Amino acid sequence: MPMPREEICLPRRHALFLALMAAVTFVVYGDSLSNDFHFDDSHTIVENWYLRSLKNIPTFFTSATPFSSLPQNRNYRPVVTVSLALNYSLGGLAPLSYHYVQIALHVLTGFLWYCVAYSLLCRSSGGDRVGASAIAAIGSLIFLVHPLNSEAVNYISCRSSILATLFFLSAFIFYMRYRELGAWQPLCLSALCLVFSLLSKAIGITFIIITVLYDRILAARGARRASGNTPGPGRAYRLIAAVTLLTGGVILWMTPARALESRSGIPALTYLMTQCKVIVAYLGLVIFPIRLSADRTVELSSSFFSLQVLIPLALIIGAIVWLWSVRKRAPEVTFFGLWFFITLLPESSIFSLAEPMNEHRPYIAIGGALFALLACVVRVAYRCAGTDPSTALPTVTRGVPPLPSLPPAFAEAELRLRAGRLRRGACAVEDPERSRRDLAEARVRVGGHPTVTDTLRIGATIIILTFSWLTWERNLVWRDGLTLWSNVIGNYPHNGRAWNNYGLALKKAGRIEEAAHAFDTGLVFYPNYSRLYINRALIHLDRNELPKAFADFKKAEQVDPQFDGVYYYTSLYYERLENYPEAALLLTKAIQFNPAFAPASYRLGEVYRKSREWSKAIEAYDRFLKLDPSSKIGKFWCGFCLINAGDYPRAIRMYQMLLDEDSSYLQARYNLAYSYMMSGQYNLAEEHFKKVLAALPGDIGTIRNLAIIAQKTGAKAGMNHQGNKSDHE
Repeated sequence: MPMPREEICLPRRHALFLALMAAVTFVVYGDSLSNDFHFDDSHTIVENWYLRSLKNIPTFFTSATPFSSLPQNRNYRPVVTVSLALNYSLGGLAPLSYHYVQIALHVLTGFLWYCVAYSLLCRSSGGDRVGASAIAAIGSLIFLVHPLNSEAVNYISCRSSILATLFFLSAFIFYMRYRELGAWQPLCLSALCLVFSLLSKAIGITFIIITVLYDRILAARGARRASGNTPGPGRAYRLIAAVTLLTGGVILWMTPARALESRSGIPALTYLMTQCKVIVAYLGLVIFPIRLSADRTVELSSSFFSLQVLIPLALIIGAIVWLWSVRKRAPEVTFFGLWFFITLLPESSIFSLAEPMNEHRPYIAIGGALFALLACVVRVAYRCAGTDPSTALPTVTRGVPPLPSLPPAFAEAELRLRAGRLRRGACAVEDPERSRRDLAEARVRVGGHPTVTDTLRIGATIIILTFSWLTWERNLVWRDGLTLWSNVIGNYPHNGRAWNNYGLALKKAGRIEEAAHAFDTGLVFYPNYSRLYINRALIHLDRNELPKAFADFKKAEQVDPQFDGVYYYTSLYYERLENYPEAALLLTKAIQFNPAFAPASYRLGEVYRKSREWSKAIEAYDRFLKLDPSSKIGKFWCGFCLINAGDYPRAIRMYQMLLDEDSSYLQARYNLAYSYMMSGQYNLAEEHFKKVLAALPGDIGTIRNLAIIAQKTGAKAGMNHQGNKSDHE
């Protein structure tokens, strides 16, 4: 059976719209490409040594350790870690490539929202393709430029939310395809995408609820029958439930206990009561995205009977009841509205997280809220004009789906599409005369309401332009640590963590006095935050105020005795005093708390090297190089200790490896030559010393070693000559 003309033309329109979405999004986020890493990016990317080599990718799936350098943040999200490792292989620690990938993933997510909304709106309107396409296009564009999504796009660590949403929507699209055709292939692809979503972030556990809601409200409307009967969802539910339980079990098994404990600092009931106002706040930010902040201060709700809990709870229950009550008249409104509340459940219910509210968490829910609101606005506008948009037009003859009362430009484009009046090759036209007749007939049937459609078009344009401008401005806030955390402090001046991060940004900029003041201010509001004490202690250490530094280090240990950073940074104090045994003891303790803490292993190697304990230094450097095999400085000092320990063959291998990576590394070449000389390989030693001398003419050490080699080889040659002479005589 030949494919209808609309089905042939539809992919081309989708492709053109994808190009438009990409262009708009890259323009809006064009000022974010040079933005810096922030907050969790430090331990997830910058200090995450596992990202340095793609050879570690198998480890990403067998352990949660590679996700972060901090034990309390080691979530099992291998898909995210793989994407970050690929980014590192492309551009190292330059943020540019990460931002390009982040924006591209955001564009793909917006396009998948367009596909989902188009399909669902077609079903709810009985095949209204143009209306569905227009509303889906507007909603997805608003999603792409919405300021509330700026955190997920600018904050690289939020890639987990984007990837989880991307695979979640892909899984849902394949599930809808399965419900249309009844074939196993789409269902298996849906299950595979669900696994990837769960391995990006746990929000995928709500997928089965979404599928049940879809089957209950929308699947029966316009479902295409493959063999006369729409396939039942029973086997799909069983497969989805099995995949969710199995993958969820693997995630829980792989996630370290300390990472699970760090999420549950707030009692479950307290967290649930607090989430009532948080969910309402998310919905408010979807409608009015103002006063956005990267780190919000949310007061915990301690009583269920307080107005802070009862009023938001009443609003949520009222909204859900109303959405369910209109499921027959406006099924798309019900589905998208409940999507918003359902997809928030993993992070806004009883599963307490470290922070009650983050602006990147509703990333998957924002699309549902936007399309529900947009569908409500369209329905109300047409109803006020005296027309029900779902029944405003009769069906056009010859089985063509009905045309909507939407902007004339859209309707005219669709009419011409159906009449075959596009450029050559766009559509197959069987009967041009009949197409012209259909066009004339359809024009008569399209009455429309120009006032309503023009108002909707103008309103959508204003919203998109306004949100684009707000997002552009928001990108500037994410420029660097100074702009970001000064913005947070401006919104929440009592946020101690914000003062800590602002102080770090000031210190990085060389504004030490202001940084010290920021740390002091933060401790006023957040006296039990160990990082504030550590950072203030480091400033005291730089000023050589050793008693004050020691007091702050001890206070940090009292506040958080399980934080590996406490012992790592306190070791710097003992290094300053040249108390190397105590420094080594503290660094060993830091490594015990966090074996993947690569800087601690490197510093331990430095401490043992300074105390001339060569074997212990080699062991520490070896541990560091396992975590960061690309480190040149680690290989250099490990080779140095090997020379002093007399292990010349291994020192030769270490320095030869360094020179293979960087042939201009003169210090490594010098030490390689010295290792050859000490192992008696004078010819090779002479060859490398001469290369060093060519680059550094007059270098005393090189000249002296060449003289030693000449003396050694000369003496040996003389002995050989005497031996040969005696034999001859």
